[in-house]
Amino acid sequence: MLRPLARALSVLLAAPLAAACTQSNPLFIATSGADTTTAASTLDITTDAPGSSAPDPDTGSEGSSAGAPTTSDIEPDPTATTGIDPIDTGIDSDASTGEPPPDTSTGDIGPSTGDPPPEPVVEIVFASLATCVLLNLNFLGYLGPIECETLTEKYDQAAEIGVMILDKSVLAAGGRESRVYIRFEIPAAPADKVLTSATLSVEVSGSPDAGAAWSGDLYLSQPFDANSLKTFAPGGDLMTPDPSPAIPGQASSWQIPVEAIGSAQPLYLGIGALSSDAVAFRSTGASADLHPRLTLTYQ
Repeated sequence: MLRPLARALSVLLAAPLAAACTQSNPLFIATSGADTTTAASTLDITTDAPGSSAPDPDTGSEGSSAGAPTTSDIEPDPTATTGIDPIDTGIDSDASTGEPPPDTSTGDIGPSTGDPPPEPVVEIVFASLATCVLLNLNFLGYLGPIECETLTEKYDQAAEIGVMILDKSVLAAGGRESRVYIRFEIPAAPADKVLTSATLSVEVSGSPDAGAAWSGDLYLSQPFDANSLKTFAPGGDLMTPDPSPAIPGQASSWQIPVEAIGSAQPLYLGIGALSSDAVAFRSTGASADLHPRLTLTYQ
């Protein structure tokens, strides 16, 4: 991608820099425009960054007409052998006949079954900032968002406004590595709700050459804003590995661990390139509906 720029800038690039053009920053580490060599950092990069019991029969009810088993059709007089009138105990004589208890399985379900779970609450949050930067490389200085997006827009074959490039070695920029940075302003969580899922979606440019076999690794970045990115590219910790290929005109998506997102706090993300087969994403310079978005699900 962006090969026309190699011809357009060939007069600006010194021949001795040809060997340096293949170099790239192997880690998502902090780098500053003040450096004259490849930036280094001691920042650690993590690789780890979705049979019930039936009730007793009613013993106070009237008994059935069937009595205890006998060899005669005539029930014996209980006083005939004892001479004592039977005592009315109020216990149904049929209780010992072994008849099964009444079937209660078809009755109404009691309140012990609980209420159905509440419906989830889904919120869409659009990025407040999404752009790219070009890292310094040997004697080639750092370039901030304006230069990075201007270069990408000028040579994107779709002629789109609001495009950011992700590449290990941007040929048109003298072999500099580019990064993407995205910031979200996370709202307060709904009352009595817990965040259960978070998905980042970033639109790929519609240019035929905008896609690649990868979309990039997602990092939890150190804080930044539009001004700080002009002179400094923050580092970060790996959060979600590359999810899938980047397809022109479609969105690439990453699952974000919910513990990385704080209620009513900014979220700082960075995307690192995997190769020099560049991917072009839509930035916050594009129309609002094409801005990177975060889908938050609360339960």
